Amino acid sequence: MNFGDSINKAVESFETSVARHPVRVLIIGLIVTIIAGGFASQLPIVTSRKALFPQDTPSLVRLNSFLHKFGAGSDLMVVVKDAPLPVLKSFATDLAQTLRKQPSIRDATERLDTKFFARNSFLIIPPAILGQIRKGIDDNSKVLKLVGTTTVDKTFSRVSKWLDDPPPVSVTDMNIKATTEGLSRANFILDQWKNWILSPKTPKTIPWARLTNHPEAERFLHGGGYFLSHDNKMLVVLVTNKNPSENNNILGPFIAGVRKAATTLRAKYKREGKPVPTFGLTGLPAVENEEYNAIRADILLIIVTAGIFVLLLILFWMRSWRRALVIFIPMGLGAIWNTALTLGTVGHLTLITAGFTAILFGMGVDYGIFMSSRISDGVAHGMELTRAIGRGAADSGRALLTAGGATTLIFGSLYFVPFKGFSELGLVAATGVFLVLISTFTILPAVYALLKPPVNVVATDGRDTVVTKPWFSMSKRTSAVVVIIALITAAWGVWKGSALPFDYDALALLPKHSEAAKYQKLLVKNTDFQPEVIIFTAPTMKRAREVVKQAKKALTLSNVQSVVDLFPTDMSERINLARMIGKRVAMSGVAGVLDKQADVRLSLFEVKRLGKIIEQATGLVDDFEEQAMSSGNKSMVAGLEKVRKRLEILSGLAKKDPERFAKRTSALFNTLLHTARKVAAIIKGWRDVHAMTPSRLPPSLRHRFFAKDGTIAIYAYPRESVYNVHNLDRLMKDVYAIDKDATGFPTTHQVFSRMAVNSFRQGTVRALIVALLWIFLSVRSLRGFIVASLPLLVGEGWLMGILIIFGMKFNYANIVAVPLVMALAVDYGVWFAHRRKELAKYSSWVAASDAARAIGLAAGTTLAGLGAIMLASYRGVASMGQCITIGLVACIIAALIVAPAIDQLMGRYK
Repeated sequence: MNFGDSINKAVESFETSVARHPVRVLIIGLIVTIIAGGFASQLPIVTSRKALFPQDTPSLVRLNSFLHKFGAGSDLMVVVKDAPLPVLKSFATDLAQTLRKQPSIRDATERLDTKFFARNSFLIIPPAILGQIRKGIDDNSKVLKLVGTTTVDKTFSRVSKWLDDPPPVSVTDMNIKATTEGLSRANFILDQWKNWILSPKTPKTIPWARLTNHPEAERFLHGGGYFLSHDNKMLVVLVTNKNPSENNNILGPFIAGVRKAATTLRAKYKREGKPVPTFGLTGLPAVENEEYNAIRADILLIIVTAGIFVLLLILFWMRSWRRALVIFIPMGLGAIWNTALTLGTVGHLTLITAGFTAILFGMGVDYGIFMSSRISDGVAHGMELTRAIGRGAADSGRALLTAGGATTLIFGSLYFVPFKGFSELGLVAATGVFLVLISTFTILPAVYALLKPPVNVVATDGRDTVVTKPWFSMSKRTSAVVVIIALITAAWGVWKGSALPFDYDALALLPKHSEAAKYQKLLVKNTDFQPEVIIFTAPTMKRAREVVKQAKKALTLSNVQSVVDLFPTDMSERINLARMIGKRVAMSGVAGVLDKQADVRLSLFEVKRLGKIIEQATGLVDDFEEQAMSSGNKSMVAGLEKVRKRLEILSGLAKKDPERFAKRTSALFNTLLHTARKVAAIIKGWRDVHAMTPSRLPPSLRHRFFAKDGTIAIYAYPRESVYNVHNLDRLMKDVYAIDKDATGFPTTHQVFSRMAVNSFRQGTVRALIVALLWIFLSVRSLRGFIVASLPLLVGEGWLMGILIIFGMKFNYANIVAVPLVMALAVDYGVWFAHRRKELAKYSSWVAASDAARAIGLAAGTTLAGLGAIMLASYRGVASMGQCITIGLVACIIAALIVAPAIDQLMGRYK
């Protein structure tokens, strides 16, 4: 008796003993299951993406260090739109005020504090401009003393008198740069004057931001500090949670609270009859929360649906609920045991491993189908029940151990890949298959003995009986053609599939109508803000200035946020100059004169006088223009010519419609007067300015940009989507050239996206090698090895080829399909090879027809589970189901057609 026969005898003896004492075995199994269920109930599901990555990866270590110091690496972004801009601003302000009252929210920022920046503008304004301000204060104080607090009529008289006899000015003595800038500002004011008169409605404000000649500063000033889109049609509120955890038990309530506050505020606006903006949540917290909710709902749907599908299919196929329970119970108990074991090995479930249960349903029933079918064959041929159980389990044992062992090794090989999410999946899946095998060998015989499912008894004369008429057969020539075509197409699929593109866009995995993805794309397209922010840190302000300077030059970055401008190197000189300017304003009485000046209300008579003043000013400009032409100053000539043309237009408007001119000009002058009062008050306040320190910053700025240990943060927003791998690589090349210690989502995304892809490629190759070695050692013959492994190899090749033909791409979810198909489909070839060996005296097609009964049911149950997976709303899970389904169907066809065909070519049979 050889070793294999000894193993079969031992298995048969054990299984016969189980069949004789089914109640005792099931009680022990029930006790083990109850204990396992208690442990399984304590198994946590970790929803943080970081749980999928090796914690010692440098990029993740840097991110964790930043989170420890600053508390948050990415804000929740509330995008508000679909209402007039004033309403959007009001809504954003009300929402931020409401959110700041919630105890779980650290901060909600709808805008930068413009008053703070105005009070401290002397720290940002270039020193040359400060000097011009000081000179302007001196000049204007003389004018204001000349004008005084008086009526419009007296003011016009004095201005007209001055224009009749202005002091002599030589163009050659002027500062060209200062004069050019002054002409630019004059043209800006004249343009506004013209626009105020010609606009259909009287404007409310003057767009001072246009004087900056800087798009970012212009949007900031135009929006009053609000985070506006480029088209001014939507704005963003940044919300930071106190707890930086990415687990959904923290993220879920945080996001729900923000959504509830925004919804309640919309209802309030509707009651008050105001325009009601729409809003949407995006940013990494929203993406992760949406991802978790979708996968959690999908897992519940998949597990329940897969269980129902599998059970119904078994009932339909076998037409016996007792036979269905014989197959279903061992698989279910094995799944429970594995959940408990996971608590002791991995210690938690992740978004990847939590969904494996549905796959285990489809995979685990295969073993029950194979074993129960052999037991039923024995009963059908007249064997006594316990002997049929022992013999059937022994006869199927080698095939089950070969297939199950290969599956276990395929999954186990993934344990050694560097990507933690897939490594844990490999361990959980390998132990799951192993425990389902144990449950099949221990629980299934006991359940079969107890339930005694009915079978159709076959008359026998003591000889082995099989269906001798195959369901399908081919000639050798046809088999040769089929094998050649199969091998060529599979090789083509592997060749082309090795270059199958990978889609790095994680947003594409979210549900089709994902709110987070929709609004994130809007932000990328219409704003300078992206949720995927780059974060630089600096130990000193000097280093922070260097980082900001380099970051602003990087073409891959669109916006850099920092506070370095509030901490200039020449802060002391600026403070002294600002104090001097503030004192001069206070001593000159400029602020007092402006405060006492009455609002302007022009009469038609005063419009005529103003028209005359405009003509006088035009004449003065002509004189200056002649001097500029004589001196050859072309830039000054161009500026003066623009001034002259605008004055001529204003003169014509005053004559054409004096009433409209009076009304609109009065409104403009009053707006200028109110603005001058505010500016004068701010500058007057500079008398008492002090050096800027982090403690003097508003809380929103201080918390965002300074850690308790003094570390300074700089935030840089990518210009293009980081989910395009080429954009990401260009971005990170620029970022690491600035600072090799930069952090933020793009830094981890670049590392872990590549790690995920490389891990599965490595894992798939290792799994294939291990599986083939195991099959070869198990069958111990070259022909048996070819027959058992061919369906797996051909099916995988066809899978890759079909993906290429239909233009599909791999993504973070469906890339797991390749090793999963390998693990799921390895059973088919092994089972056929095993039956082929048992039925050696019959043709390959007879063996295929006999094996097709078990293979068909096993494949059907697996496909039923996968059908449930394809119902998932999370497109990543659904695409994984699609790919596995394609692969399994390919492997089934290869097992039932290609494997018998090549077997036929390798030998002669009756």
